Amino acid sequence: MDKLRGLLFGAMIGDAFALPAHWIYDINQLRETFSDYTAYRPAIRHPFHQNKPKGTQTHYGDQALLLLRSIASGEGFLLETYRQHWLHMMTNYEGYLDKATTNSLPQLRSGLKTGSASDDLGGFVMCAPLITYHFDDIALFDNLHAAIRMTHDSPTLLSAADFITCVLMELVIGKTLIESLDEIAANHDAGAAWLALARKHMNGDTADSIREIGQSCAMAFALPSALVIVLKHPDDFMGAMRDNVLAGGDSAARGMLIGMLLGASMGIQGIPQQLIDNIACRDLLMSFTKHNRV
Repeated sequence: MDKLRGLLFGAMIGDAFALPAHWIYDINQLRETFSDYTAYRPAIRHPFHQNKPKGTQTHYGDQALLLLRSIASGEGFLLETYRQHWLHMMTNYEGYLDKATTNSLPQLRSGLKTGSASDDLGGFVMCAPLITYHFDDIALFDNLHAAIRMTHDSPTLLSAADFITCVLMELVIGKTLIESLDEIAANHDAGAAWLALARKHMNGDTADSIREIGQSCAMAFALPSALVIVLKHPDDFMGAMRDNVLAGGDSAARGMLIGMLLGASMGIQGIPQQLIDNIACRDLLMSFTKHNRV
């Protein structure tokens, strides 16, 4: 329970913590603005998430919460239920619509069950509630692939999802973070390459390393960049969150992945209490993990 709660809270906190800095690529600006960043801030005059209150979510987190509510309403993931809920929300959404969303909307409206070909990491990390709920379900990977493909129909992203989800499952049963990464990478060629790239960069300045790997949304950049931070802060949730924000770019998707891994590794007790208490969706997350199978 503690590790699954940690996984889910870690994902949503990673997104909310990155909210005011999301998609800022200027490292000097980030260092000036967020050098002492340890608590949620609102997204005032943000070009993508303007005027969102502190502790709320980016468009990634909002879609993750939609998936959570969809799962809760049907006592499990049902693709058609999720598709209908997603279409209703995103057709009327007042937040930022990214390219994956705008490309997926007409396809899903036409009755298709798959959307854009985007391989952005956000398409996977939005599925944290599904992994949390169905972690011991034989249909986990089928459901996960269906949920991802609905908005991000990318074989590369599905491969990344399989790699990270297998690592998460090892963490939930009590294995250590490094042990889990190495064990799963040994049987996943792409995962081994992503992990090797992260290790190559883990001893330098974090922001410089991630700028070299790539700060943007695509999985090929965002996943190994997130692993750099996880490897550098395996037992320090706040340190990882701060390093992620200061590295710039798609810090929200990276933050969700970092939060999932560290939360599943350390359990919810490893996440600073003030981050748990002050996230806007706290009660919803607590209810989901209390009243469902988690």
